[in-house]
Amino acid sequence: LSRVEQNKACAKTVYVNVPVQTAFKKYTLEANTLFAYAKSGSNDMLQKGHEEVKEIATQIINQQDQISHISVFGYTDPTGTEAFNQQLSLQRAETIRNFLTIYGVARQNISIEGRGEQDLVVNDCQIRYATDKMAREQCNLPNRRVEIIAYGIKAE
Repeated sequence: LSRVEQNKACAKTVYVNVPVQTAFKKYTLEANTLFAYAKSGSNDMLQKGHEEVKEIATQIINQQDQISHISVFGYTDPTGTEAFNQQLSLQRAETIRNFLTIYGVARQNISIEGRGEQDLVVNDCQIRYATDKMAREQCNLPNRRVEIIAYGIKAE
């Protein structure tokens, strides 16, 4: 064809490895070792909780060159109203973020989210222990938690 240039080369496709975020490390803290039952504030934090959060902060600081950011997720069990559980889980995440920063982790690198009773680890406690409140409380322990996820960057 006369309109097509004979010697014009087509552009070559160039593939580049683009960094993506990936979970570097996940820490799961049981709420009963962090806080008194149905509590979330800094004054409600138990000694074992302080120790666990301080240890995690130390690990994060020691690996900060591999970590791009950190997410803190608070969770509750399904006992109580959805609105109460949402607020409680958010307050727990906020308290943990505050302590991570007290122990030296940069606040601007930490996001928080309250997930309430979403993503239950054990979801049949009410059915299994409908008439036994103590057993139901024990069954629900894994649901009351705070997760800290450190994200890193790697090329794919």
